[in-house]
Amino acid sequence: VCASCPWLRLDEAEGADWSVEIVGRPADFVDVYSPEDVYPEALWREVAEYFSNLSDSSMVLPGGRYSCAQVLLQRDLPFLAGCTLGQVCHIVQL
Repeated sequence: VCASCPWLRLDEAEGADWSVEIVGRPADFVDVYSPEDVYPEALWREVAEYFSNLSDSSMVLPGGRYSCAQVLLQRDLPFLAGCTLGQVCHIVQL
């Protein structure tokens, strides 16, 4: 359906991943596969502190990047405040 629509641009990546962009609009998606760390050092310090102080039961997270990011956002962690789901997926990937 997306490939036949002139207002949408389909980008098929390796494997099963794909994305769709609206033609004429800036593509401002987060590339979760990018190895570039664009996040402040303070974020990583807070991430390390958070995980080092978790109980065993809270340490269990879903195995997939997307599901893991969703759970982390649901925990309302202060160091992720203002981050999009895409950014948290990228943080999990890094």
